[in-house]
Amino acid sequence: MNQLIRTIACTLLLCTASAVASSTIAGTVLDSEGAVIAGAQISVHKDPVSRTAKAADVTVYSDSKGQFKIDVTPGFWDIFVSAPAFSPQCTKLRVSDSAPGVYTPQLHADPLVIEEFGDKF
Repeated sequence: MNQLIRTIACTLLLCTASAVASSTIAGTVLDSEGAVIAGAQISVHKDPVSRTAKAADVTVYSDSKGQFKIDVTPGFWDIFVSAPAFSPQCTKLRVSDSAPGVYTPQLHADPLVIEEFGDKF
């Protein structure tokens, strides 16, 4: 009976230890005036300095309210945000299972686009 209890306890410990922690990166994409940007592309890439399990790059798009949410594993993530006619923005964010990442980028109209099209893009 004791052997059975030890086997079950060890199995539970192994299952718990092998479970992958998870968290999120969420935010709202805004323009320079504070208006939401729908359809902005948000790409995240795990920085290898994290020394945690490798993770696949993920790309999502902001919804009609400019909001996005990405499920990620804890560690350091490079975040790249772009939208048509705006200069892209990127940053590094540290995410842990107890502290989800919050990133609210504010994109500015790109000067090259304004030079080419004026404010009628």
